[in-house]
Amino acid sequence: KSDNVVAHQRESDRSIGLDDFLSFLKKKGYDARAVALGGAGSTVIKMIEGEINLYIIPRSYTKEWDVSPFEPIIGRLGGWISDLYGNIFTYNRENVKNESGVAVVLGPEKKDIIGLLQEFGVDKVLNH
Repeated sequence: KSDNVVAHQRESDRSIGLDDFLSFLKKKGYDARAVALGGAGSTVIKMIEGEINLYIIPRSYTKEWDVSPFEPIIGRLGGWISDLYGNIFTYNRENVKNESGVAVVLGPEKKDIIGLLQEFGVDKVLNH
């Protein structure tokens, strides 16, 4: 288990549900906190640099091409990209929106984070 879980949250697009989820993680023994960064590109760079290990996009406004460039990089680092329910992305879908949000997770607890997100309630985090 990592010492902490650092999640990205855009100041201009805050999710109360994500704040509540991070509080839930703290109750489960994680040193979880949110940091405000820019967009997806700068966030993934911070993941590569080891500054953050969780990036949750709780909204359905992103599209499949917003996350596809990062998938090989994150995968090579031992992480994964899925929706908030843990479903791995497929591409060339009829509906290109990421309706179930996005989770980019690194670290040994990556499967635990998705399970804890489901235990907490994805619908509490996901904003359409």
